[in-house]
Amino acid sequence: MKRPSASMVVATIALCVSVVGTGVASSRYLITSTRQIKPSVLASLRGKAGPIGPAGPFPSTLPKGATAEGQYAVQGTAAGPSSIAYGSISWNWPTRSAVQFQSLAKGATPTPQCPGTYLAPRAAPGYLCLYSEVSGNEFSSVDVQTRAAGAVLDIASISSGQFLNWGSWAVTGN
Repeated sequence: MKRPSASMVVATIALCVSVVGTGVASSRYLITSTRQIKPSVLASLRGKAGPIGPAGPFPSTLPKGATAEGQYAVQGTAAGPSSIAYGSISWNWPTRSAVQFQSLAKGATPTPQCPGTYLAPRAAPGYLCLYSEVSGNEFSSVDVQTRAAGAVLDIASISSGQFLNWGSWAVTGN
C-alpha cells in the first residue's frame, strides 16, 4: 500500500478537528432556551404589538352586525303565465334565527333595512336584502322563504318563454 502524501494527512487532520469541534460547539453552545440569551438582546428583537385580530376559531353563528354577501340567480322556461322557478341562497354561518327579507328591483331607492346597491350589497341586522340587477318576464317581486342559514327564492312568469331574476344579496347577523 502506498503511503499518503503530506497534503492528504493535513486534510484528514483538518477534517477530524472540524467534526470534533462542531460536536463540542453544538453540545456546549447550542441555544435551547431564551434564558441563554442576554435580556437586552431579547428586548431588541421584540417588535411593537400589532392590532388585536378576530377571535378564533370560526364562530358557530354569524355574529350580530357581521354581514355575509354573494350573488343569486333564478331562471326558468315557462309554458305559460304563473310558471314558477326556484333558486336558493346559503351563507356559511347561520344567523341566530330566521331573518326578514326585502327585495329591491334595479334602480329602486334603498331602504333603512337594505341601504346598499347591487354592487355594494348591505343589510340591517336580521335582514336578507336582494338587489336585483337583471330580470325578465317575471312578476315584479321575488318570493323568499328565509331560514337561519339560507333562503329559498321563487319567481313566477308573466307569460310563456324564458324568465329570470339575478342580482346580489347581503344578510347581517341578528
